[in-house]
Amino acid sequence: MNRLNAKLLVSALAAAVSLSACLQQEDIDPMTKQAKYKPFTQNAFFADGRAMRTPPANTVARERANAQTFSGRDDSGQMIATNPFPLSAQFLATGRKQYDIHCAICHGATGDGHSLVSTQMSLILPPSLVNTAKRALTDGFIFNALTNGWGLMAGYAADMTTEERWAVVAYVRALQRSQGTTIADATADARAQLEKEAQK
Repeated sequence: MNRLNAKLLVSALAAAVSLSACLQQEDIDPMTKQAKYKPFTQNAFFADGRAMRTPPANTVARERANAQTFSGRDDSGQMIATNPFPLSAQFLATGRKQYDIHCAICHGATGDGHSLVSTQMSLILPPSLVNTAKRALTDGFIFNALTNGWGLMAGYAADMTTEERWAVVAYVRALQRSQGTTIADATADARAQLEKEAQK
């Protein structure tokens, strides 16, 4: 490289550095440079001069309309024992859909902790969701694990609505029932049908 090219390269680098120093946050993210009032600032439009406004009377934050449903805890802070949503085929279908999207990849399609991903994990393996210990957990505990994460698992509050997370809890309970049931738990008609098929 001759001396002229070296000088041109140094000049170009110096210009690039000086231009990058001129960049502002709004040049990178235009949303930061928009007409808005920030909290605790003044606003001459209102008589009291405040930008922040008092919410209308009786306003309740959507997440706090039913604290137990939102948090999975009762008023004393304890995990609630049962799912606050009524069980239905549609509710279970929603739970299965969300479980298949977010949970099955690690915990397995049947909740036993065996999946293609879990076989490649070198740290803590995803636990079975259908063993005796997990059956003893409250619905509120499972909901909180889904919401906030547990161990190496991230929370899914940003990916599923509150109702969808409760639906997953219901579906996990269905998986536990399906993986731990006996023929004695079936109705008489179902038992007869199963016994008939077993004789074929």
